[in-house]
Amino acid sequence: MTMLAGSATAADRPRVRKSLWSHYMLRWLLCSVLLTVLSAGMALGSATAELRQTLAAQLPSRLAESLQFSFVSSADTIALVSQALNKDLAELSVTGQTGLLQNCRAHLQHLLASAAPPAPLSGPAPAFASGLLPVASSLNVDWTHGNSTETARFQLQCQLHTPRLLGINALLALLVILAMVLLPATLSQRLSWLRLGIKRHGYTLPGLRQALSIALAPASIRFDHQAHAVCIHGVTLPLPKTPYFYYAWYAGLRLDDSDARGWVLNPATDRPDRVSAVPLIELMVSAGGHQKAINDLSEHGLRAKILDQNRNKVKDELCRELGDALAADYLFESERDTRTARYRYRLTCSPARIKIVKQVPTSIDHPA
Repeated sequence: MTMLAGSATAADRPRVRKSLWSHYMLRWLLCSVLLTVLSAGMALGSATAELRQTLAAQLPSRLAESLQFSFVSSADTIALVSQALNKDLAELSVTGQTGLLQNCRAHLQHLLASAAPPAPLSGPAPAFASGLLPVASSLNVDWTHGNSTETARFQLQCQLHTPRLLGINALLALLVILAMVLLPATLSQRLSWLRLGIKRHGYTLPGLRQALSIALAPASIRFDHQAHAVCIHGVTLPLPKTPYFYYAWYAGLRLDDSDARGWVLNPATDRPDRVSAVPLIELMVSAGGHQKAINDLSEHGLRAKILDQNRNKVKDELCRELGDALAADYLFESERDTRTARYRYRLTCSPARIKIVKQVPTSIDHPA
């Protein structure tokens, strides 16, 4: 569409600009609404999960103390215990860690399914003038008394800070639309990295900043020998020691300017490659590799089975953390060698996207 605006005649340009403006405004509104609904649900879900975790940790011992000399079926006992629980809940602070909720209050709806419910909770009054809207969620928590398992039901009522909710999501939607305009070729990948960032860091203001930095990070991979970790598109992933060094070894070969261009031919199953094992051994020794892996390479050389195992371990780690689609550009490509009929492998990343940081670690050796 931007090309259309650039090639239009002078008479048509105002109409084209208006059409583009309407097009992107509609997208911005739809994106804002979608993000607002999702973040409101995530905020309430976060607060509910926080309450569930607190109740699961404290409720069983609290009830055991209150009911140790009482019959749980007694209506008077249920009423007294429910009253005491609601008094404790009134002092409980629940925030959800999103900054979008306030004045959250929890209330016991029933301690036993067969018991009469306590008096209903009088929730915070809607404050429409200040943009605070009431939202509520229910949750069940199991508890035991003697040999029986009972289920207590609670309700959480909060006020949603609507101006903050709308403002954050309008800004985030604007950033998405700007990405659509400025980065059309990589938009789908940028949005995928943004979703991954939100999943990893949460829907808080610091989390959104982290997610945005991941989405806008360069499509590169950095190897940190000291941390035994890779940073892919702004996402730092610690790896098990031995797979990390095999991964870094392949990266070093990819950076090499030789004619091999990073390709590593898998050795024959009955003839390990001792010559190619030397650089990998030197890397492990200089950067704190696991002694067992170093001894194995020194004794047996590079073996096809071990190379396959470590490539697969790297693949499993990256796919688990990034997902198959995002991890694919940072894994291995293969082709069959015409002379030996065996497969050879190299990193998919081009050398320009690979960086290796070579600090010497100070930590003691630990298992792979």
